[in-house]
Amino acid sequence: MNKRLKFLGLDVLYSIALVIVATVCSLIQCIGLKQVLSNDLIDYNYIDMKFNGFAYTIGFLIFAGFLFYSFKKFLKTKYEDYPIGHWSVVIIHFMISSVFCFVMFLALIFASLVIIGFNKNLVPELLAFITVFVWPIVSFVLMNAALMVFLIKGRKPKKLSVKTKKSKEK
Repeated sequence: MNKRLKFLGLDVLYSIALVIVATVCSLIQCIGLKQVLSNDLIDYNYIDMKFNGFAYTIGFLIFAGFLFYSFKKFLKTKYEDYPIGHWSVVIIHFMISSVFCFVMFLALIFASLVIIGFNKNLVPELLAFITVFVWPIVSFVLMNAALMVFLIKGRKPKKLSVKTKKSKEK
C-alpha cells in the first residue's frame, strides 16, 4: 500500500478515535447535573443544570490525557515515519483535521443536548463553552501545529560535519 494513503488512513482513524473520546468525556461531564433555581425571569420553559465539579474535572482530565498521550504516541511517531513532505498529504491532512474537528463540535453539542434534554441549559456557561468550542479548536491546532513543526524540522539544511583535529593533523 502507498505510504501516503496509509498515513492518511491512520490520520482518519486517529481523528475518529478523538471524536469518540471527546464525546464520551463530555457525557462523563454530564454525570450528576443538578437543577439550579428556576429561570422564571427569562423563560419559564428552560431549566438551568449545574455541572458536578468532580465529574466535569474527570471528563476534562480523561480527554486531555488522551489528547496528549495519543499525540506523543501517534502523531510524533507517524509524522517521523511517513512521507509528509508531499504537498498533497499536507493539504489532505488539513482537510481531514478540519472535517473531524467540526464533527467533534457537532457531536459534543448533540451528545449533551440529548442526555440533558433540549429545554435545559448548562451552567456555568464557561465550562460548557470550554467543552464544546475549545476542545475541537485545541485538537485542530495540535494536529496541524505538530505537522508544521515536523515539516519545518525536515526542511532545515543538515549541518556540515566538522573535521576533527586528527584528520587535520594527517
